[in-house]
Amino acid sequence: MRYITYILFLFTGILNAQNILLYTETSGYDHNTREEAETLLSSLATEHGWTYTVDNTGIELDNLSDYDLIWFSNTSGDNFTSTERGFIETFASNGGNFVSEHASSDSYGHSTSTDVSGNGFGMWDWWAENVTGCSVQ
Repeated sequence: MRYITYILFLFTGILNAQNILLYTETSGYDHNTREEAETLLSSLATEHGWTYTVDNTGIELDNLSDYDLIWFSNTSGDNFTSTERGFIETFASNGGNFVSEHASSDSYGHSTSTDVSGNGFGMWDWWAENVTGCSVQ
């Protein structure tokens, strides 16, 4: 998993990020991968001189201007209020970067989807089109 995520960083030009938010809140199926994601990010941060914050509750979502990158990991379920969705969309439109992996596509699907990964949680077209690039059914 370390090398796959590292390749994602390279391809998306994220190596210039200095301060990263690792967002891992879940209200859906819990894949229990938070520790692995944090271990990987800790290793990369040490190697590249990055700082990072781990957020399992969404408390940092109103402070996104403090970050260069949001890394969404294991975020299954409908976790964001409409205000928090606005924060994320604004962060991206202002040039903020993000990486999504492991169950991020379980969070939200297209409004035309009848089901999201069997959970049927949230519908948020922006997320499905910009963060995960899909609706998993």
